[in-house]
Amino acid sequence: DRGYHHGWRDGYDQGYAAAQGNPSTSPGHAFTFDEARAASARAAVDDAAGVARTYRPSGQYEAGVYDCNDMAEELWTAFNQAGVPSFMVVGNIRLDNEAFDDCDHCWVVVFCADESTGQEVTLAVDAQVGLVGAVDGPPGSAGALATAGAGILPGVSAQYAEGFFYEDPASLREDLGTRW
Repeated sequence: DRGYHHGWRDGYDQGYAAAQGNPSTSPGHAFTFDEARAASARAAVDDAAGVARTYRPSGQYEAGVYDCNDMAEELWTAFNQAGVPSFMVVGNIRLDNEAFDDCDHCWVVVFCADESTGQEVTLAVDAQVGLVGAVDGPPGSAGALATAGAGILPGVSAQYAEGFFYEDPASLREDLGTRW
């Protein structure tokens, strides 16, 4: 079953097991961080950073009208049109091991490879706050990699590697329903 909360930190899988019977914590279309990383082709860091730097929201933020999930969907579309595979992520950057009902934010994650070193870099792009950063955290993400030349902040919060990962907006919308 792909629909469980990911967790690269110790204890996440145990926390999810306790919530397994609650449908609101078990989105049907979400990937875990590890599943998303395994399924994704690696984009070049410079390509991903270029898309992220040139993205401009099509509207003005207004809660419930045009907000983080709308911006993440636009950004996901921009990445995919540029040939850069990405995932939309729903989570809560203030909580560890959040249940699906605790999620209150949406952003985009791109799994990259630094072309000069071959090391993996996990980029988090939060359009609502204008963040493009290398996530410092999961094994293999190489968040501390020197990516300043690509305009990427090193070591952003590992919370951006937590959440429910979606490979397309339709799956995300289906799991969210009318919630947002």
